[in-house]
Amino acid sequence: MNVGRMVYSRGTIDRPLYCGRQVDPARSMNAHLLFFAGKAYPLLNETVGGATGGAELKLVQFARMLAATTRHRVSFACTAPDWVTESHGGLTVHGLAGIGGSRHAPELLLRGPLCLWRRLKILRSVRADIYVQTCAGLDTALVAAAAGLERRRFVYWAACDGDFDGRLERELGAFGWLFRSGLRRSDLIICQNENQMQAVARRFGLPALLIRNGIQTTKRVSITDRKGLLWVGHWTSIKQPELYVELARRMPDVPLTLIASSEPTDRAGREMVDRARRELSNLRVLFNIPHNALAPYFAEARALVNTSRVEGFPNTFLLAGRVGTPLATLAADPDGIIRELGLGTSAGGDVDLLSRGVRALIENDLLWERSSRNVHDYVCRNHDLTTESQKLAVALEALVASR
Repeated sequence: MNVGRMVYSRGTIDRPLYCGRQVDPARSMNAHLLFFAGKAYPLLNETVGGATGGAELKLVQFARMLAATTRHRVSFACTAPDWVTESHGGLTVHGLAGIGGSRHAPELLLRGPLCLWRRLKILRSVRADIYVQTCAGLDTALVAAAAGLERRRFVYWAACDGDFDGRLERELGAFGWLFRSGLRRSDLIICQNENQMQAVARRFGLPALLIRNGIQTTKRVSITDRKGLLWVGHWTSIKQPELYVELARRMPDVPLTLIASSEPTDRAGREMVDRARRELSNLRVLFNIPHNALAPYFAEARALVNTSRVEGFPNTFLLAGRVGTPLATLAADPDGIIRELGLGTSAGGDVDLLSRGVRALIENDLLWERSSRNVHDYVCRNHDLTTESQKLAVALEALVASR
C-alpha cells in the first residue's frame, strides 16, 4: 500500500483529501468542527493552572488557526473544573467535568458511568460535522461514539508513535481495547510523521493523512546568547526525566535546566527532585511554567535534551528549532531526520552516546553552528503553522463533502 501524502477517505476513493490546493476563506464551506483534547483547558483559559502537553497544544493551535482563517464554526471540548460553556480565543469551549471526588470504589462506580453519560450527551448535543480527538484512551471511544450516534465524521489525531504500534494499548490496560475500538471507527487518522503513516497502513488499514505539527517561525538566535542544556516535558515514566538528572551528574561543569509541567506525584519522583536540588548545583528544576513563558528558555539553551522512550513529533522540537536550538535525543528521531539532516544528535537509546553527543554540541562551535542552522531551516520549511492548517482545512472539507 502506498502511504504517500495523497490519501483517500473511506467511501470516496476517487477524491483526494489533500492534493496541494489552498483554501480560499471567502469560498470555504460553513462546517462545524469540534476538537477534543482532555487536558487542554489551561491552554484555552489561561486563568486556570494545570498540567498540559504538546498534543493538547497542537490541537488548540490548529483549532484557533481554522477559526481565524476559514468560515468554519470551531468548538473545543475538554475536561474542566465544572460543566461550562465559554468563549476563549475565538473558540466555543465546552468544559466537561471529570469524575474526581472520592477514592471509595462504590462512589466511583456510581459517579463514573453518570459522568461518562453526561459527557456523551453534551458531545452529541454539539452536533458538529466533524469530531477531531487526540490522545489515546477512553476519550477516543467516547468521542467516536458521539460522532457515530450523530452520523457524523470522526477523526483521530496521533499524539505519539505508540498510538499505533501496540505500546500504548498495553500500557492503558483495560482501556486499551476501548481506545482501539474508537480508533477503528475513524473516518480519517492524522499522523505526525511517516513512521506513523506506515504503522496505520500496516496494522489498521485505515485512511491516513500526514499533517506536521505547526508553529509560527522566527529568526535564529546566535551562539553568543547560549548557555547550558534544557529539558522540557511531563514528569512521567515515559519521558524518563531521571536520565536527565543523571546527565547533570555526569556533566558538573555544565548548567542544566529541567522544566516539568507539574511536580511528580509519586514518592520516588519527589525524593529524586529533593536530592537533585541538594546535591547538584548545576541543575535547576522548575515546575508549572506557563507555555507562553517558555520561549526564553529555548532561546538561551545550547541544546534541547529529550530522554523519552517514545514520541510522535514533540512540540518542544519545534520550540527549539524555531530559534535554532539543536536537538539531543536519547531515542526519539521522527523519520530519522535528526541524524539524516544533522539537526543535532540522536543516541539510539544509548545514554553514554547521548552524553558524548551533548558534550560535542557544547564544545564544538562549528558543529553547533551547523546543527543550529539545519534545525532552524528544517522547521521553517516543514512546520509552518499556516501551511499545515491549509492542509487540514482542505482535508476536513473533503471529509464533510463526502458524507
